[in-house]
Amino acid sequence: MMRRCGYIFLGVLLVGIGSFHQSMLGVSFTTLIEAQEYAAQFPEYVKTSNKDWLRPDFSSFHRENRPGALRRFASWFGVSYPVWDARKFKTLLKSLVISRERDRLQGEFAEQYKPHKEDKFIIWGDLFGAFHSLVRELTFLHEQGIINDQFKIVKPNYIFIFNGSVSKNLTSRSLKGIASRDTCR
Repeated sequence: MMRRCGYIFLGVLLVGIGSFHQSMLGVSFTTLIEAQEYAAQFPEYVKTSNKDWLRPDFSSFHRENRPGALRRFASWFGVSYPVWDARKFKTLLKSLVISRERDRLQGEFAEQYKPHKEDKFIIWGDLFGAFHSLVRELTFLHEQGIINDQFKIVKPNYIFIFNGSVSKNLTSRSLKGIASRDTCR
């Protein structure tokens, strides 16, 4: 059960999974430092290849930032690892689905929780592609001693809620990786 892991989320809506082809190669980060380093590698505001706000196209950015042939070759031998690992993300999503099925959670609710008087909620609405912003917020929570470097809530009575869309941007997969990792704990 999610409570046993120390995390309770009222809702995680991972909207836009079908938009993976339009979003940046995502990451399932295991530490805050990895997320910070990844954020530092890419600009926060990237121009789209088109002017369509409903279906933004980042293909030109992808072409410019695609790993070179040497790096792709090195990843075959385990010397270099791709930033996005579809197998790790698939494992993460499977564990989330198994957890939801085990807890008989279906439909639009990820968790139902009756708050206690001493509970403190940190709620994120629609993130869309605000990856850099989320990393800054998580860094602040880490500095306040609310989470540790592995995104685990260490202060009692804190509850994180990711409630909204993480699609329509370059960093959608990265956000989904963080939200899924936190949900599975």
